[in-house]
Amino acid sequence: VDVAFRGLPVPPLELLFELCLSACHWLSSDAENVLVVHCFDGFARSASFLSCLMTFRGFCSQPRDALKEVDECLRGGASMVLPSQQRYMAYFQQCLQGFTPTAKQIRLSKVMLSGVPAFETEGTVAFRPFVEVFSDGELVFSSFKGGKGDDVVWPNSYGPNDPCVSFQLPTDVFVAGDVLIQVRHLYLDGKRDTAFQVAFHTGFTQKGLQLAKNELDGARDDQRFNDEFFVDLVFEDVPKIEEEADEGATSDSATSAVFEKARAISQRLCEEEEQRRQKEAAEKSASALADDDDVEALEATLMRASGTTPASAGSSSSVSASGAEDLKKALAAAAADDAKSSQKEASPAAAASTPTPKASAPKASSSAAAKPAGSSTDIDNLFSEFDAALSSVSTKAPKPAASGAGYSDGEKKPPAAPAAAKATDKKASDKKDVFADVDDFLKEL
Repeated sequence: VDVAFRGLPVPPLELLFELCLSACHWLSSDAENVLVVHCFDGFARSASFLSCLMTFRGFCSQPRDALKEVDECLRGGASMVLPSQQRYMAYFQQCLQGFTPTAKQIRLSKVMLSGVPAFETEGTVAFRPFVEVFSDGELVFSSFKGGKGDDVVWPNSYGPNDPCVSFQLPTDVFVAGDVLIQVRHLYLDGKRDTAFQVAFHTGFTQKGLQLAKNELDGARDDQRFNDEFFVDLVFEDVPKIEEEADEGATSDSATSAVFEKARAISQRLCEEEEQRRQKEAAEKSASALADDDDVEALEATLMRASGTTPASAGSSSSVSASGAEDLKKALAAAAADDAKSSQKEASPAAAASTPTPKASAPKASSSAAAKPAGSSTDIDNLFSEFDAALSSVSTKAPKPAASGAGYSDGEKKPPAAPAAAKATDKKASDKKDVFADVDDFLKEL
C-alpha cells in the first residue's frame, strides 16, 4: 500500500486509523502474512505508525510505551521521532479512549516567533524568514512570492538583537483538519532552508497554540535557536453559513464513522490479547506448581521406601537441614538392604566361587552424612551418591547361574528352592522395582 503523504511528518489522523484497520485485517486474514513498513526516507514515520499499531492491537497500553519497544528494535533509531509525530501519537491515544475530533475550519491570523535564530553569522542579518501554510496536504499560503532577478520580493530581514518575528496573514487563510506550518530561511544565493515546522489537527486546538523550542520539528536540537525560543499561533473561529454547515456535518459524520469502527475493533483485539496473556500466565503457573509437586513426590517416594516419614510442611523448593540428614540415612539404609537382597538372589555355585561384594553405598552415604547438613550442595551430592549406589549394586552384584550351569548331565542338580525362599526372593524383587522406579524418576528429572 503506497500512502501518499510525502513531505508531511506524520500520516493524517483519519488515515492513521485506516492504516491500522488495514494492517490488522491483513495480519488476521492468514497466519503466515507478514507486515513490512518502511519510509520514503528514514524511519521516523514508520516508527510512529508502528507505535500506534501496537497500541491499537493491544500489545502496549499507549503509543509512548510502544515507541520504547520500537526504539529497542531500531537500536535507538526511534529517538529521531519528531515532536509533531509525538503530538499525533497523543492524538491517537485520545481517539482510542473515546474522543472523536472534527475537522473544524479556523482562520490562522498570526504566526509569532519569540527570538531570532542565527542562520547567518556574517553581517547584520541573522534571519530572513518566510512562512508556508499547508491544509489537508495542500499549500494554502506562502509569504514568499518569489520572482527572478530584480523582480524578487525578498522577505523581511532580522538581526540577532531583534526580539521577535511576526507574520500577519491575510483574512482569507483558512485551515481545517491536519495542518502543517513551515518557517524557512532564504539565503542571498536563493537557497532555502527549513528553520522549523509544526503539524497539528484543528480538532484539538482552541484559540491558539504556544509551542516551546523542544516542541518544534527541526528547532529542538538546533543550536542556532536559543533555549528560550517559542512560537505563538493565533486562530480565529469562522462562522459557517447554512450551506457550508450542511456540507461540514456530512463530512464530520463520515469521519466519525471511521473513528467509531476503529475503536470497536481495537477494543475487541485488546480483549483478545488480554485473554491470551492471562491464559499464558495460567499455564506458566501450572507448570511451576507441577515442578514443585515433582520435588515433593521424589522426597516422599525416597522416604516411604525406607520407612521414614517425609519432611513436614515447609517450602516445596527447599529441604531443611534435619530433612536432608534423614534422607541421607534413609538412602544409605536402603542401599545396604538392596545389596543384601542382591546377594541372597545369587546361586550357591556363584556364591561359592565369587566373594561377596562390599556394600560401597553405605560408606559413601556415611561419608556424606558426616558433612555439615542443610546446604543445597549436600542435597545435590546426595542424589548423585544415591544414583551411583544403585549403579554399583546393579553392576557388582553376581548374577544367578543359568539353568544347569556348573553340572554335567550325569550329576544331580540342587533341589528347587522352598516356598519360603521364593517369597523372600519376591520381596527382594519388589524392593528392587521400587528403587528402579526412583532411579528412572531421577534420570527424568
